[in-house]
Amino acid sequence: MIRLSDLIKLTQKISKKPEPPKTPVEDKKIEEKKEEPAEKQEEKKTEQSYLKLAQAIKEMDRKESKKEEPTYQVQISKAINKMKEDKEESSQIYEEAYNLIKDIFVKVKNDEPFDCQQVVPVIRKMVDQVCLGGHELAVITNRCSPENYLWCHSVNACILSLLIGATLGYNKSKLQELGIASYLYDLGMVKVLDLVETPKPLCETEFDEVKKHTCYSSDILKGPKDDILQLAVKIAHQAHERVDGSGYPDGIKGEDTHEYTQIIALADMYEAMTHPRPYRDKYFPHDAIREILRNSEQFSPLVIKALIKRVSLYPIGTWVKLNTDEIGKVAEVHEDYLLRPVVNVVFDINGRRLDEIKTIDLAKQQSIHIKESVDLSKLAFKLDTGK
Repeated sequence: MIRLSDLIKLTQKISKKPEPPKTPVEDKKIEEKKEEPAEKQEEKKTEQSYLKLAQAIKEMDRKESKKEEPTYQVQISKAINKMKEDKEESSQIYEEAYNLIKDIFVKVKNDEPFDCQQVVPVIRKMVDQVCLGGHELAVITNRCSPENYLWCHSVNACILSLLIGATLGYNKSKLQELGIASYLYDLGMVKVLDLVETPKPLCETEFDEVKKHTCYSSDILKGPKDDILQLAVKIAHQAHERVDGSGYPDGIKGEDTHEYTQIIALADMYEAMTHPRPYRDKYFPHDAIREILRNSEQFSPLVIKALIKRVSLYPIGTWVKLNTDEIGKVAEVHEDYLLRPVVNVVFDINGRRLDEIKTIDLAKQQSIHIKESVDLSKLAFKLDTGK
């Protein structure tokens, strides 16, 4: 269970930018000068955002603490915990999902029909893996390149949505619905592909054109007239709406947005930020979470908490530099200690690969902490990667 106090302190810490020290003259001027109304409004907005998030987290923790699982559920849970996800099987499922969505995108681009029923078994396999923990699938979502990001984005957003749904307590039936919707919600992007592949930020007119992809997506899914797509049509249309009404295309808010929409909207944003785009580098996961928390009024607080709980600030597979200047990969995360995962140290302070990997549980080693996330590809020339 994520500690409420830790998360709130974290949001406050990462949302405030450090200010340079002020001279006595500057301090005097600040005292004499009244605060700008805009600044007050921004502070009030931030406080309200934290309060709303805190209340939702507290309520979710309260409900979780009151749950009493029947004996048979406990037995099932123990049986599942004894089972392990198969890394190779997870990789095969990902490849199958990737190849199918790629084929669907190509058919949509060429105005050819596609078989919706092919989606069902693929989603069922992903749901089964998520119910076993979904850790291996979560690690695989790091796969992406500027050339294939559109197809990977659909698969990755689907996996993230399923992980969030499972954290919120969805059963297999609801996860199946969520999975289908989150797998197909972005098909309309093929209609604006030239714009989204532009290697520069879009102007307002271009972005307005890209926004139309949600309507294109829902229209595409209306075509097959398949029962499994009834809900997916609605979700595709709403996928970029926000609970505060700041989204598009209709600017709906609150309970008018479907619960699956609220999940997919956040999964979409997080996935997009943590992967490269033609016009920018990827965000590190903790930077993406920081941006989400800065804009927390746009999303369901419960969904934000579920995302943080499942992906953590330093997800498994993330490369990090410790305050010892050693570099390692996150091997395990602690739900109660978001900033202190288990790290497998691979390179020493001089960038030399260790003969044997050194495992450090930061939750037990208080003197050691993560200094920063690192992009290993950009550090490769400094590291001994020969082994």
